[in-house]
Amino acid sequence: MSRRPQEGDIPALPAGAHKLCIGIVESAAQEPFASAVSMAGLRVFRACSDMTPGQRQAMAAAIGLNLLNRKRFPADRLLYQYELPVGKKRFYRERRRYCLALLGHLGLLDIPRA
Repeated sequence: MSRRPQEGDIPALPAGAHKLCIGIVESAAQEPFASAVSMAGLRVFRACSDMTPGQRQAMAAAIGLNLLNRKRFPADRLLYQYELPVGKKRFYRERRRYCLALLGHLGLLDIPRA
């Protein structure tokens, strides 16, 4: 049984959107992808207001690594390596926020701001 969406929930990614995020993060050296990646990192930075600024930056970096290669950089390892005070559920929620912001900034999805 699924639960009802709550106020402030981050919407699910549409089918195929995760692969688009991966491609954009891989191409982050080129514009307009570089600005979109930094904008998505800023969105995660703002959303993690319960963390220190260093932990917020580490969260955005960890999400980028996880998107590049989730087998080489699994969430558990990144949470431990960067000493992030969150669990996997929160990490994946922030990763979804990152992807939605990334695709929304590039105009690839018509979504409400997450």
